[in-house]
Amino acid sequence: MNNLKTTAISSKEITIEMSIRPDLEILATQPPVTDPVSGHEETENDIFANAIRLPSESTGARTTQKSSGRKANGQVVIGSNPGRLVQLDSELEYKVALVLLAKPDFADLHDQVRFRWIDHTGKSCSHFFDFINISKSGERTGVIVKEASALKSERLQRKIGMISEQAVTGFVDRVIVVTQRDINPVDLHNAKLLHEVRHADPEADQVAEAVTSDLIGAATLADLTAMMKMGSRGFRALARLIRQQTLVLQNHEVVSYGSFVRRAV
Repeated sequence: MNNLKTTAISSKEITIEMSIRPDLEILATQPPVTDPVSGHEETENDIFANAIRLPSESTGARTTQKSSGRKANGQVVIGSNPGRLVQLDSELEYKVALVLLAKPDFADLHDQVRFRWIDHTGKSCSHFFDFINISKSGERTGVIVKEASALKSERLQRKIGMISEQAVTGFVDRVIVVTQRDINPVDLHNAKLLHEVRHADPEADQVAEAVTSDLIGAATLADLTAMMKMGSRGFRALARLIRQQTLVLQNHEVVSYGSFVRRAV
Protein backbone atom coordinates (compact mmCIF):
# COMPACT_ATOMS: atom_id res chain seq x y z
CA MET A 1 0.00 0.00 0.00
CA ASN A 2 3.01 2.32 0.28
CA ASN A 3 3.13 2.82 -3.49
CA LEU A 4 -0.48 4.09 -3.66
CA LYS A 5 -1.51 7.72 -3.62
CA THR A 6 -5.00 8.69 -2.50
CA THR A 7 -7.09 11.58 -3.65
CA ALA A 8 -10.02 12.59 -1.42
CA ILE A 9 -13.23 14.06 -2.80
CA SER A 10 -15.30 15.59 0.00
CA SER A 11 -18.87 16.84 0.27
CA LYS A 12 -21.10 17.67 3.22
CA GLU A 13 -22.22 14.05 3.59
CA ILE A 14 -19.62 11.72 2.09
CA THR A 15 -15.93 11.38 1.49
CA ILE A 16 -14.67 9.15 -1.32
CA GLU A 17 -11.05 8.05 -1.55
CA MET A 18 -9.69 6.90 -4.89
CA SER A 19 -6.48 4.87 -5.04
CA ILE A 20 -4.27 5.73 -7.99
CA ARG A 21 -1.49 3.33 -8.98
CA PRO A 22 1.66 5.07 -10.23
CA ASP A 23 2.15 2.49 -12.98
CA LEU A 24 -1.31 3.28 -14.39
CA GLU A 25 -0.41 6.96 -14.44
CA ILE A 26 2.63 6.04 -16.54
CA LEU A 27 0.49 3.96 -18.93
CA ALA A 28 -1.92 6.83 -19.34
CA THR A 29 0.87 9.10 -20.52
CA GLN A 30 2.29 6.65 -23.09
CA PRO A 31 1.88 7.54 -26.80
CA PRO A 32 -0.77 5.64 -28.87
CA VAL A 33 0.24 2.19 -30.13
CA THR A 34 0.89 1.86 -33.87
CA ASP A 35 -0.11 -1.32 -35.70
CA PRO A 36 3.16 -2.77 -37.12
CA VAL A 37 1.42 -4.13 -40.24
CA SER A 38 -0.89 -1.32 -41.31
CA GLY A 39 0.97 1.53 -39.68
CA HIS A 40 -2.42 2.69 -38.39
CA GLU A 41 -2.44 4.37 -35.01
CA GLU A 42 -4.80 2.55 -32.64
CA THR A 43 -7.18 4.73 -30.65
CA GLU A 44 -9.75 4.10 -27.95
CA ASN A 45 -12.42 3.83 -30.67
CA ASP A 46 -10.42 1.04 -32.34
CA ILE A 47 -10.36 -0.92 -29.10
CA PHE A 48 -14.14 -0.98 -28.92
CA ALA A 49 -14.84 -1.18 -32.66
CA ASN A 50 -15.68 -4.90 -32.51
CA ALA A 51 -17.18 -4.90 -29.02
CA ILE A 52 -20.62 -6.43 -28.47
CA ARG A 53 -23.15 -3.65 -27.97
CA LEU A 54 -26.31 -3.92 -25.89
CA PRO A 55 -29.49 -4.53 -27.92
CA SER A 56 -32.21 -1.94 -28.22
CA GLU A 57 -35.42 -2.30 -26.24
CA SER A 58 -38.45 -4.28 -27.30
CA THR A 59 -41.06 -2.50 -29.40
CA GLY A 60 -43.82 -4.33 -27.49
CA ALA A 61 -46.87 -2.39 -26.34
CA ARG A 62 -46.76 -4.15 -22.98
CA THR A 63 -44.30 -6.11 -20.86
CA THR A 64 -44.69 -9.85 -20.47
CA GLN A 65 -46.03 -11.35 -17.28
CA LYS A 66 -43.69 -12.14 -14.42
CA SER A 67 -42.28 -15.65 -14.12
CA SER A 68 -43.75 -18.00 -11.55
CA GLY A 69 -43.49 -21.61 -10.54
CA ARG A 70 -45.87 -22.55 -13.35
CA LYS A 71 -44.96 -19.97 -15.97
CA ALA A 72 -41.72 -18.81 -17.55
CA ASN A 73 -40.89 -15.73 -19.54
CA GLY A 74 -37.78 -14.20 -21.04
CA GLN A 75 -36.26 -12.37 -23.97
CA VAL A 76 -34.44 -13.20 -27.17
CA VAL A 77 -32.30 -10.86 -29.28
CA ILE A 78 -33.04 -10.64 -32.97
CA GLY A 79 -30.38 -9.29 -35.28
CA SER A 80 -26.77 -8.80 -34.37
CA ASN A 81 -24.72 -6.17 -32.59
CA PRO A 82 -26.77 -4.50 -31.30
CA GLY A 83 -29.99 -6.17 -32.41
CA ARG A 84 -33.31 -5.74 -30.61
CA LEU A 85 -34.98 -7.49 -27.68
CA VAL A 86 -38.12 -9.52 -28.26
CA GLN A 87 -40.19 -10.38 -25.18
CA LEU A 88 -41.37 -13.95 -24.59
CA ASP A 89 -44.24 -15.07 -22.40
CA SER A 90 -43.39 -18.78 -22.44
CA GLU A 91 -40.87 -21.37 -23.59
CA LEU A 92 -43.22 -22.15 -26.46
CA GLU A 93 -43.01 -18.53 -27.65
CA TYR A 94 -39.21 -18.81 -27.52
CA LYS A 95 -39.31 -21.85 -29.81
CA VAL A 96 -41.77 -20.22 -32.20
CA ALA A 97 -39.68 -17.04 -32.38
CA LEU A 98 -36.51 -18.97 -33.26
CA VAL A 99 -38.27 -20.94 -36.00
CA LEU A 100 -39.71 -17.72 -37.46
CA LEU A 101 -36.28 -16.07 -37.43
CA ALA A 102 -34.85 -18.98 -39.42
CA LYS A 103 -37.46 -18.82 -42.20
CA PRO A 104 -35.94 -18.02 -45.61
CA ASP A 105 -38.32 -15.10 -46.16
CA PHE A 106 -37.91 -13.58 -42.68
CA ALA A 107 -37.40 -9.80 -42.52
CA ASP A 108 -38.51 -8.58 -39.08
CA LEU A 109 -40.35 -9.59 -35.92
CA HIS A 110 -42.26 -7.50 -33.35
CA ASP A 111 -43.67 -8.71 -30.07
CA GLN A 112 -46.73 -7.86 -27.98
CA VAL A 113 -48.41 -5.80 -30.70
CA ARG A 114 -51.70 -4.23 -29.63
CA PHE A 115 -54.77 -4.63 -31.83
CA ARG A 116 -58.13 -3.11 -30.96
CA TRP A 117 -61.17 -5.20 -31.88
CA ILE A 118 -64.92 -5.29 -31.19
CA ASP A 119 -66.38 -8.28 -29.33
CA HIS A 120 -69.86 -9.80 -29.83
CA THR A 121 -71.41 -7.28 -27.43
CA GLY A 122 -70.00 -4.30 -29.33
CA LYS A 123 -67.40 -3.59 -26.68
CA SER A 124 -63.97 -2.31 -27.76
CA CYS A 125 -61.21 -4.69 -26.58
CA SER A 126 -57.44 -4.97 -26.87
CA HIS A 127 -55.67 -8.08 -28.11
CA PHE A 128 -51.89 -8.37 -28.03
CA PHE A 129 -50.50 -10.47 -30.83
CA ASP A 130 -47.58 -12.50 -29.53
CA PHE A 131 -45.69 -11.63 -32.71
CA ILE A 132 -46.12 -9.75 -35.95
CA ASN A 133 -43.88 -11.50 -38.45
CA ILE A 134 -42.86 -9.46 -41.49
CA SER A 135 -41.59 -11.23 -44.60
CA LYS A 136 -39.16 -9.91 -47.19
CA SER A 137 -42.12 -9.24 -49.49
CA GLY A 138 -43.68 -7.07 -46.78
CA GLU A 139 -46.44 -9.50 -45.80
CA ARG A 140 -47.49 -9.04 -42.18
CA THR A 141 -48.56 -12.14 -40.26
CA GLY A 142 -50.21 -11.93 -36.87
CA VAL A 143 -48.97 -14.84 -34.77
CA ILE A 144 -50.97 -16.22 -31.85
CA VAL A 145 -49.07 -18.81 -29.78
CA LYS A 146 -51.16 -21.23 -27.73
CA GLU A 147 -50.75 -24.61 -26.12
CA ALA A 148 -52.73 -27.18 -28.10
CA SER A 149 -54.81 -28.01 -25.03
CA ALA A 150 -56.02 -24.40 -24.76
CA LEU A 151 -57.59 -24.57 -28.21
CA LYS A 152 -60.09 -27.14 -26.98
CA SER A 153 -62.04 -24.19 -25.61
CA GLU A 154 -64.83 -23.23 -27.99
CA ARG A 155 -64.99 -19.80 -26.39
CA LEU A 156 -61.31 -19.18 -27.17
CA GLN A 157 -61.79 -20.45 -30.71
CA ARG A 158 -64.64 -18.00 -31.26
CA LYS A 159 -62.58 -15.16 -29.82
CA ILE A 160 -59.60 -15.94 -32.05
CA GLY A 161 -61.96 -16.17 -35.03
CA MET A 162 -63.38 -12.72 -34.39
CA ILE A 163 -59.96 -11.16 -33.81
CA SER A 164 -58.59 -12.75 -37.00
CA GLU A 165 -61.56 -11.65 -39.10
CA GLN A 166 -61.16 -8.04 -38.00
CA ALA A 167 -57.35 -7.99 -38.09
CA VAL A 168 -57.08 -8.98 -41.76
CA THR A 169 -59.10 -5.95 -42.84
CA GLY A 170 -55.97 -3.79 -42.77
CA PHE A 171 -53.94 -4.52 -39.64
CA VAL A 172 -52.23 -7.69 -40.92
CA ASP A 173 -52.39 -9.75 -44.08
CA ARG A 174 -53.14 -13.00 -42.26
CA VAL A 175 -53.35 -14.54 -38.81
CA ILE A 176 -51.92 -17.91 -37.78
CA VAL A 177 -52.26 -19.88 -34.56
CA VAL A 178 -49.16 -21.88 -33.63
CA THR A 179 -49.04 -24.68 -31.05
CA GLN A 180 -46.26 -27.02 -29.95
CA ARG A 181 -47.56 -29.53 -32.51
CA ASP A 182 -46.61 -27.18 -35.36
CA ILE A 183 -42.92 -27.09 -34.45
CA ASN A 184 -40.73 -29.54 -36.30
CA PRO A 185 -37.87 -30.77 -34.03
CA VAL A 186 -35.34 -30.61 -36.88
CA ASP A 187 -36.34 -27.05 -37.76
CA LEU A 188 -36.12 -26.02 -34.10
CA HIS A 189 -32.66 -27.56 -33.66
CA ASN A 190 -31.34 -25.82 -36.76
CA ALA A 191 -33.02 -22.54 -35.80
CA LYS A 192 -31.21 -22.58 -32.45
CA LEU A 193 -27.86 -23.20 -34.16
CA LEU A 194 -28.35 -20.51 -36.79
CA HIS A 195 -29.38 -18.02 -34.12
CA GLU A 196 -26.33 -18.87 -32.05
CA VAL A 197 -23.89 -18.20 -34.92
CA ARG A 198 -25.45 -14.91 -36.05
CA HIS A 199 -22.55 -12.72 -34.88
CA ALA A 200 -20.03 -12.10 -37.65
CA ASP A 201 -16.43 -13.30 -37.56
CA PRO A 202 -14.98 -11.28 -40.46
CA GLU A 203 -11.81 -13.32 -40.89
CA ALA A 204 -13.57 -16.70 -40.82
CA ASP A 205 -16.49 -15.42 -42.90
CA GLN A 206 -14.11 -14.28 -45.63
CA VAL A 207 -12.38 -17.66 -45.73
CA ALA A 208 -15.74 -19.50 -45.78
CA GLU A 209 -16.90 -17.46 -48.75
CA ALA A 210 -13.63 -18.07 -50.59
CA VAL A 211 -13.76 -21.84 -50.00
CA THR A 212 -17.38 -22.17 -51.14
CA SER A 213 -17.58 -19.52 -53.87
CA ASP A 214 -16.83 -21.97 -56.70
CA LEU A 215 -18.36 -25.03 -55.06
CA ILE A 216 -19.71 -27.42 -57.71
CA GLY A 217 -22.31 -29.89 -56.52
CA ALA A 218 -22.47 -30.69 -52.82
CA ALA A 219 -19.87 -31.15 -50.10
CA THR A 220 -20.04 -32.00 -46.42
CA LEU A 221 -19.56 -29.34 -43.81
CA ALA A 222 -16.77 -31.50 -42.40
CA ASP A 223 -14.81 -31.34 -45.67
CA LEU A 224 -15.38 -27.60 -46.06
CA THR A 225 -14.39 -26.98 -42.45
CA ALA A 226 -11.17 -28.95 -43.00
CA MET A 227 -10.39 -26.89 -46.11
CA MET A 228 -10.76 -23.71 -44.09
CA LYS A 229 -8.25 -24.86 -41.45
CA MET A 230 -9.96 -22.76 -38.77
CA GLY A 231 -11.56 -25.45 -36.61
CA SER A 232 -14.89 -24.60 -35.01
CA ARG A 233 -14.68 -21.00 -36.27
CA GLY A 234 -14.82 -22.43 -39.77
CA PHE A 235 -17.88 -24.53 -39.03
CA ARG A 236 -19.67 -21.56 -37.49
CA ALA A 237 -18.81 -19.40 -40.51
CA LEU A 238 -20.26 -22.05 -42.82
CA ALA A 239 -23.39 -22.18 -40.66
CA ARG A 240 -23.68 -18.41 -41.12
CA LEU A 241 -23.66 -18.95 -44.88
CA ILE A 242 -26.59 -21.34 -44.40
CA ARG A 243 -28.30 -18.69 -42.28
CA GLN A 244 -27.72 -16.14 -45.06
CA GLN A 245 -29.01 -18.69 -47.61
CA THR A 246 -25.74 -18.59 -49.51
CA LEU A 247 -25.46 -22.31 -48.78
CA VAL A 248 -28.45 -24.65 -48.58
CA LEU A 249 -28.78 -28.09 -47.06
CA GLN A 250 -29.01 -30.95 -49.52
CA ASN A 251 -31.52 -32.68 -47.23
CA HIS A 252 -33.94 -31.64 -44.51
CA GLU A 253 -31.87 -32.76 -41.52
CA VAL A 254 -30.14 -31.55 -38.37
CA VAL A 255 -27.14 -29.42 -39.35
CA SER A 256 -23.97 -31.33 -38.50
CA TYR A 257 -20.49 -31.93 -39.82
CA GLY A 258 -21.91 -34.75 -41.93
CA SER A 259 -24.50 -32.52 -43.64
CA PHE A 260 -24.16 -31.99 -47.38
CA VAL A 261 -24.53 -28.40 -48.56
CA ARG A 262 -24.46 -26.68 -51.94
CA ARG A 263 -24.46 -23.12 -53.21
CA ALA A 264 -27.91 -21.57 -53.48
CA VAL A 265 -29.19 -21.19 -57.01
